[in-house]
Amino acid sequence: MEQFNFFHLSIFISQCVLVAAVLLFLFRLRTVMGTGLLFVALGVLQYMQVFLANSLYVELFPGIMVSSGSAVLFPATLFTVLILYLREGALVTRTAIYAIVVANMLLFLLQFTLWYHIDHPSVYNPYHLPANLFTSNARVLITGTLLLFVDAVLVIVLYEFFSRLSGLLFLRILLTMVSVLSFDAIMFPIGSFWGTERMQELIISGLVSKSAAAVIYTLLFTTYLWVFEKGEMAARGSFRDVFALLSYRQKFEVMQQTRKREQMDAEKAIQQRQQFIEHIIHLSPDVLYIYDLLERKNVFSNNGIQSMLGYSVEEIKAMGDQLIPTLMHPEDFAYYLEHTLPRYAGLKDGEFVEHQYRMQNKNGQWHWLNCKEIIYQRTDEGEPAQILGVVHDISKQKEAELELSSYKDQLEKLVKIRTAELEEANRELESFSYSVSHDLRAPLTRMDGFSKALQQAYAHQLEEKGLHYLSRIRASSQQMAALIDDLLLLSRITTQQIIRLELDLGDIAQDILKKLQDAHPQRRVDWQIGQDLTTCMDPRLARLMMENLLSNAWKYSYNSSPSIIEVGKCLKEGKEWFFVKDNGVGFDMQYAHQLFAPFQRLHAATEVEGSGIGLATVKRIISKHGGQITAESEPGKGAIFFFWLPIYDAQHE
Repeated sequence: MEQFNFFHLSIFISQCVLVAAVLLFLFRLRTVMGTGLLFVALGVLQYMQVFLANSLYVELFPGIMVSSGSAVLFPATLFTVLILYLREGALVTRTAIYAIVVANMLLFLLQFTLWYHIDHPSVYNPYHLPANLFTSNARVLITGTLLLFVDAVLVIVLYEFFSRLSGLLFLRILLTMVSVLSFDAIMFPIGSFWGTERMQELIISGLVSKSAAAVIYTLLFTTYLWVFEKGEMAARGSFRDVFALLSYRQKFEVMQQTRKREQMDAEKAIQQRQQFIEHIIHLSPDVLYIYDLLERKNVFSNNGIQSMLGYSVEEIKAMGDQLIPTLMHPEDFAYYLEHTLPRYAGLKDGEFVEHQYRMQNKNGQWHWLNCKEIIYQRTDEGEPAQILGVVHDISKQKEAELELSSYKDQLEKLVKIRTAELEEANRELESFSYSVSHDLRAPLTRMDGFSKALQQAYAHQLEEKGLHYLSRIRASSQQMAALIDDLLLLSRITTQQIIRLELDLGDIAQDILKKLQDAHPQRRVDWQIGQDLTTCMDPRLARLMMENLLSNAWKYSYNSSPSIIEVGKCLKEGKEWFFVKDNGVGFDMQYAHQLFAPFQRLHAATEVEGSGIGLATVKRIISKHGGQITAESEPGKGAIFFFWLPIYDAQHE
């Protein structure tokens, strides 16, 4: 050929890329499937590179003959050895080298046996393969195997050498592989083709092609390391580890040392763990123990038993089977024999028994103890043999319970006394209410009646001033009677039993406002009533509450035109509140605390009529139902009363 052969060059480069891709893919799979597949692939490549190196060469350009086996597959094998050394360490690399050497030796034996009997008359050889094909392959295989071993040594030695000279991974790999492959390019033709006419040409061709392969593979393998495996290199160890010749003796020694070190570390960890557990056991304020159910004696206790009962661990052991009968309270011991011991037989692994009993300490004092126990060992038949227990001193808790019980008894007595006093007070209140209703109301009724009779019968004989006095007497007596009625109503709310029924406050408000409008047709009042104002209340008290709230709103909005009264509900403080709102005169919030007290008025009686009992009655009704009421206002801007009632099912109280 007179010029450069681009076709063969492209084939050469493609073969390098393809082989590198396959080997790197198998190398990548080592994290999932191990290095076995990679080793198998390297073994297969050995036969291919021997066969191609002995039989097939192409001319890239004049004087340069290239074999895919020698220039593509063999450098790929050496690059794989180097990347194994970089990422997996010396021992894995040694395994790969020995695997390749063993594969080559097997191939040599196979070639030898084929050469030995291929010319025998009984051998069927349809393609007429010559015997010298196998002899030449065997010679190439022996030379390649020896060079492979030497080249593997040189790859690692030179890489470590160049690592001291340069920090660039690409440059270290390139210098290493160019050097090794140049050495191989000279030695392989000498060993395999000595005495042939084209040996010198093969040496020059090998130097060129293997140097080119070194550049291509360096680019591919370095790119892979940069992109896919940026982590730190493996701890490679000395390169001598790769070539220990005595049948893995060094690896065996390393494994022995590693195993011995791991065993020592494990024993040390177990010892530390045991010391840690022992420290926890003996520092615990509770008593930890192991009790033998068969021999009825304590076999282990921690130091907590001495601080709890005053007996040392040795003294507890010395008591033997008399420990529980001697120290446990007789009543508790009887219960222990009858109820606690039988429970162990049915106890499953992981389940525990908990019981309380009294034990006597060394000074003769009784301690209340709480005990939790689980099965620690079983007999061969599966019956409980030993139990592991934790005991906690609950004497102070028991004393507190006794003291609390004593306080409870005293409190119940005080409640009974107080209840009797309240019942007596209620009876006195009922008696007072009866007196007020009859003894005080009767004179007022007569006073009002006689004043009315005097006013009607003798009006023509009295002067205007006298008639005015009679009118004031009647108004005062009527006001006094109304006040008495309000007081009686207020007192009855406290004592009367309530009946909760589901009702709609909107319907009640609508009825009350219609009656107020009928009673005061001259007033222009607009009212707005919300939907679904249902709650559970005593119907009589609910009407009384709404009458007081709405009459207040009606009275105090007399100067507004039109007067607006709103009844509804809203969400406030995370709860649903009802409200009654007006646009009346309002009040100053600094006096809000006086609103719900009896006889407290924030406006003069000459401005707005009333007894000062209405809002006190409202508050008492709402409190009776377990609710709350608040108010908000500004002078001249009306007032709004919020009240909240708990949610109950309709029931009697």
